[in-house]
Amino acid sequence: MDHVSIFLISLSGLFLSGIAAEILFKRTRIPDALWLVGLGILIGPIFNLVSSDFLEKLLPFFAAFALIVILFEGGRQLSLRSLKSTVGRATLLGVLSFGVSGFAAALFSWLGVLIGVLQDWTWLKAGMFGAIVGGSSSIIIIPTMQIGQVKEDVANLVTVESAVTDAFCVVLAFVFLQMVLFSGQADLNSSSDGAVRLLESVGFGVVLGGLAGFFWVFILPWIPSSYSYLITLSALFGFYVLVQELGGSAALAILIFAVIVGNAGIIGRLSKLQGRRLIGDEVGIVHLQLSFVVKVFFFVIVGALLRPPFLPMLFGILLAGVLVGVRPLAVRWGLMKSDFSQDDRKMINICAPRGLAAGVLATLPLTQGVSGVDDLSTIVFAVIVTTIVVFAVFFRKLQVSIPPSPETSVGIENNGA
Repeated sequence: MDHVSIFLISLSGLFLSGIAAEILFKRTRIPDALWLVGLGILIGPIFNLVSSDFLEKLLPFFAAFALIVILFEGGRQLSLRSLKSTVGRATLLGVLSFGVSGFAAALFSWLGVLIGVLQDWTWLKAGMFGAIVGGSSSIIIIPTMQIGQVKEDVANLVTVESAVTDAFCVVLAFVFLQMVLFSGQADLNSSSDGAVRLLESVGFGVVLGGLAGFFWVFILPWIPSSYSYLITLSALFGFYVLVQELGGSAALAILIFAVIVGNAGIIGRLSKLQGRRLIGDEVGIVHLQLSFVVKVFFFVIVGALLRPPFLPMLFGILLAGVLVGVRPLAVRWGLMKSDFSQDDRKMINICAPRGLAAGVLATLPLTQGVSGVDDLSTIVFAVIVTTIVVFAVFFRKLQVSIPPSPETSVGIENNGA
């Protein structure tokens, strides 16, 4: 067969495998991400049907696309009007869980220096590492809560928490990445120069994102409803490049833009603007299909790139154990004086899988020229797989011991992170 035929057959196989993984997810309660990672392991390290060099070259392009989708959908879903009773508690839990997990990962990273999987290490790089793996994954948690019919208040709590930590992961990972890059530039005369450059980058990103967001709210009524989502997403690709070229934080700019556009209806009413100011009705269908494609490709790539050397993989597995182990501490602090039962707390304790956001962010330091991070992707991929396995195992056990809720309403759509 020629290359075009092989490509089309491979694409068909991936999409069908993604559908099969979702069906298995519904029947077995084992997240579809785990089935997709297993497929990647089969076609990668076991049968060598795909070259790791090819995937590593492809990953930066895919990562940029996936990151824009994650940022836009994650920010757009932060309206949360239907979750007023849990937003405060969930945000607190998100801050605590991200802080505790990120700090633990940053400290644990120095073990990686001792065993040689991380080189030329600094506390800035440790902070970046902690930000990358500090948050839980909404792409795993949200569908699991829905399919598992978890109690509404528990499902809403961990859903909002995952959205909050997704945002923290992206923003703080980029902040630390820029600090690392600025600290290594020869033209900076002092640490204060680096701090000024960082503040300029972050501030520029916030301002541009805010201006672009309000401009988009203003012109939304003139964008055809049936194309509003795709036009907006297309504009974001160009906006990302523009902000980056101007020296701003492109990730932060898109996140701010997305939050404003996600609340366009409220902003329009408060500003007394006339006209329909909502992304089109087809957004749910388009996003589901787009996030499906991103999810299938990402988790298959994760499995395919889990290759020797095995020391970084072992380090990632150990780190996953640390992240799972410290989560109950954050949950205990975050749920103080709350009405959640002991069974509810057990369910919340296990909601610590890492996913798409962590994996995409893990590819960026190496592509940006940061030294000593050659094995970072492998470490983070091992963390993702291990935390998903732990989550799947304990979720099934709790489903047996705790009767499922007959009705579960999750207030945020799956944002692909």
